[in-house]
Amino acid sequence: MSSRLKLILSLALTVSVVASCGGGKSPESGGSGNPTASNNKASLNKADYPVFPDADKGADPAVSAEQGGKGFTGQGWETNTDYDLIGDPRAVKGGMIRDVEADFPSTLRPYGPNITSFNTTISSAMVYETLLVLHPNSLDYIPAVATHWQISPDKTTYKFRIDPNARWADGMPVVADDVVASWALTVDKGLQDPTQSLVFGKFEKPVAESKYIVSVKSKVLNWRNFLYFSGLAIRPSSILKTINGDKYVKDYNYKMIPGSGAYAVADTDVDKGNTIKIKRRSDYWAEKQRRNIGTGNFDEVRVVIVRDRNTEFEKFKRGDTDFYAVNRAQMWAEWLDMDTVKRGLIQKRRIWNNNPNGIQGIMINTRKAPLDDLRVRKAIRMLFDRQTLIKELMFDAYIPEDSIFPGSLNENPGNE
Repeated sequence: MSSRLKLILSLALTVSVVASCGGGKSPESGGSGNPTASNNKASLNKADYPVFPDADKGADPAVSAEQGGKGFTGQGWETNTDYDLIGDPRAVKGGMIRDVEADFPSTLRPYGPNITSFNTTISSAMVYETLLVLHPNSLDYIPAVATHWQISPDKTTYKFRIDPNARWADGMPVVADDVVASWALTVDKGLQDPTQSLVFGKFEKPVAESKYIVSVKSKVLNWRNFLYFSGLAIRPSSILKTINGDKYVKDYNYKMIPGSGAYAVADTDVDKGNTIKIKRRSDYWAEKQRRNIGTGNFDEVRVVIVRDRNTEFEKFKRGDTDFYAVNRAQMWAEWLDMDTVKRGLIQKRRIWNNNPNGIQGIMINTRKAPLDDLRVRKAIRMLFDRQTLIKELMFDAYIPEDSIFPGSLNENPGNE
């Protein structure tokens, strides 16, 4: 999704202003719509939210427990049922949030030519699910479409057991054949997507060992392979078997194959050049799983196209959009001294996290004299009074970094 929406939805936005609306009943008015009653008494104990509620409810009785069906115990398999809550159970579902994009996406496809970050994140991640996901805090694998997994001793073969309760938007079950078909799309030459071919071409064709168990073998040994394949976005084979990569590229520019995720985009939700409506499904199969508690709360995420940044700010002040990510220190310090802010109709929020949102500085070509001399580079460094620059020119809104890789394993905290 766009950086602004991704950050605000994950509470990782460094600086933002959010409009507070009166809660009109029509979603066209934005804001809270008609929310349900307060959910403040919801339990915060993760144990109160099962990882696999009604585990056997949707299982095909014709599939044995050994083949992943009813009565499957997971003995000999890995899973994770001890992970913490991701969302806040007290969150109230409902309403709409409007995200602003500067340009209408060239396509809604996450694969193939002309894709943008919009396609690979906001539209795809909300509609399609993967076999496993990484917990955002611990980075441990947690179940999604698959409940359990196996990794062979030589680290080259992986097995996944599909959740028998997993369902597509049309109510049909998610099965192992869907995983095979989803992989096949990524390596189809007609897709014209070398990135997908590079990543998923490292695997042999997956095998549907049963309705619920799929296995795949890596062609080369690499620790990333399990991460990649478990993160494959799954689509229904009932549709994929009718198209190839070339047809997908041609026919799915502004429509989406139905997914198993919490949201859906219908053909009528796309107003080319203007808006895209991403709507929460009322029949989402995994809504009560622990990984989804307190997440996916908006009934609708509406993407609005505003091509000029100043126009976007004016629309926000009028209440035509719901939040505005401030990326200028001067604006935060001087421009937001408005009556609507003083009255509380617009809320200013500075939210800190450990993920620096980019750096500013001088990059030096060290291959040529005299900049290849460390002493010269140190002398140049001493010419810059960073603290004064930050205070006087950047309204004291920045923090000096000690590395061009802040917050990573490559950071050098001892850098003088």
